Amino acid sequence: MTYPPEGFEEAPGGGLRPIEANDRAPDLVVVEVEFDEDAPTVEEVEAIGPEPTPDTPVRPLADIFGDVELFFRRFLVLPDEAFGVLAVWIAHCLTFEAAEFTAYVSVTSAAPRCGKSRLLEVIQVLLGNTGAISTTDISPASLFRLIDANPGTAVLVDEVDKMNKEKADDIWRLINSGWRLGGQTHRQGGKNFTELQSFSTFSPKVFAGIGQPLPETVMDRSLKIKMQRKLPGESVERLRLRSASSEVAPLHDEIVAWSRTEGVIEQLRMARPEFPAALKSDRMMDAAEPLFALADLAGGQWPTRVRESVVTLEGSAANTADEDLSILALRHVHETLIETDQKVFTDDLVHYLAKRDDGPWGGWWAEDLDRNHPQGPKNRLARMLKQFDIHPKQIRIGDDSKRGYELHPQVSQAAARYITPLGTETGETTATPLASTFADVSDVSVPDEVSDAICSECNWSKLGEHHFGCSQYRGDW
Repeated sequence: MTYPPEGFEEAPGGGLRPIEANDRAPDLVVVEVEFDEDAPTVEEVEAIGPEPTPDTPVRPLADIFGDVELFFRRFLVLPDEAFGVLAVWIAHCLTFEAAEFTAYVSVTSAAPRCGKSRLLEVIQVLLGNTGAISTTDISPASLFRLIDANPGTAVLVDEVDKMNKEKADDIWRLINSGWRLGGQTHRQGGKNFTELQSFSTFSPKVFAGIGQPLPETVMDRSLKIKMQRKLPGESVERLRLRSASSEVAPLHDEIVAWSRTEGVIEQLRMARPEFPAALKSDRMMDAAEPLFALADLAGGQWPTRVRESVVTLEGSAANTADEDLSILALRHVHETLIETDQKVFTDDLVHYLAKRDDGPWGGWWAEDLDRNHPQGPKNRLARMLKQFDIHPKQIRIGDDSKRGYELHPQVSQAAARYITPLGTETGETTATPLASTFADVSDVSVPDEVSDAICSECNWSKLGEHHFGCSQYRGDW
């Protein structure tokens, strides 16, 4: 006989006591488990996020957009048109699988401390760590591998104005290919580099920098947001990343839950939204298409508001660069020549342009000029003016002789053909458009005795070719 007997144990004060049922060792139960080969892994579940339950209420999309816009407004001072467009762009990133095109976002300012990095941080918070990846410097090889390994993840690139010039061209080529479905780049890889490998470059992207750091091909594909420093009376909340991320998580999940509503992705794929007549760029129409489709699904004010905002942002950028940076260069060079007695050495000209706050030259050239390396800026300026048949030549100013520019007839002709008179963009009128003014000069009847006269104001000898700004520009002096 065993001691203590089965079902009993020694009591603390001596003797025996029965073992309580709850203290008995449980019987061993063998359970057969069947594994689902198609079940997602733990990593996949974490990346996808929690699946909304069927009874999770989803508010109207218009209300969600409104809350996203308010979140942007709490931390940023932006052009008013940008807030609503960015709210819809966030939803575009979270429904990216439906898109054939994506609108890049270009965030620029004339100087530091205008809030560009803060905007990227707010976007990062709204999209979450799995929805956006931030970087300030990245190699071309890292960029396309990053995009390929994280399909649909937004890439946020800050300080593009400081991008390494040696790798910039390769990066911009990758960026140009990645705005539409199927965009890829190809490399030799594998064993002994004998395997052709393809990498996707298609993803939402945001670029931030000082001046106009992006090439025109990227700007054509971008929503253009120009930021400025806050005025003394403007105030916003400080962004604290941990608390903001926790606070905005339900809003992020709500957008995801809406996107997983049955039929939403298919509706976006099949959408054929109308484009505003004022939007002229084919590339911008393609880029804005997913935003217009989302706005149409939201209804209410959003379809009209988003279209008007995209047109306004595009128009503001066109006014800043006059639709082409080369034309902006022509305007600024022409104005400088008028202010410098019609002659200027190229070394001095690039410094004059870099000091202006209404163009990209300071952001582009300041670093090179500060290091006394003006050749790069001089070459870039020459390339922009070359298409107008304007070239530097050897000129003399006082006792010095160097290469530079003069206010010669070709400059005046280019100004007449391409420069929109200041004031016409704001509704002010001029007597005659410049292009037609120059075209009509040949019709002016001029007495033979004054055909070789010299204009006392601009010192030009060819009738009808007074410099742009001379009061006798039309040739009637």
